[in-house]
Amino acid sequence: MSVDIRPLAAHDRNTFDCGNVPLNRYLTSQAGQDVRRKVSACFVATDAISGAIAGYYTLSVASVPLTHLPEKLIKKLPRYLSVPTARLGRLAVATGVKVSAGSYCLMRSHGQSNQT
Repeated sequence: MSVDIRPLAAHDRNTFDCGNVPLNRYLTSQAGQDVRRKVSACFVATDAISGAIAGYYTLSVASVPLTHLPEKLIKKLPRYLSVPTARLGRLAVATGVKVSAGSYCLMRSHGQSNQT
């Protein structure tokens, strides 16, 4: 299966089923609102041919206090009270998807962030 990774937009979310009711409900009912309110960013992996959602994940901004990091790492960072990070909030893969769409989404997203 070939997938495209895109920010959540006008995708058909009602047919998505990962086997977990709260994760299904989040995608159909809450994800769009969270994106509009800038609470999180939601990315979907869609089948390149059918357009069906194969999986999704959400990211939100967070920070880690510098004192919670190993000393070896602290030496390489600016002397701020905390350092910014991204938090993976939700990760779901549709039932019946044989490829690990969730893993692919994360790898693809990481690759895109390194290019910008």
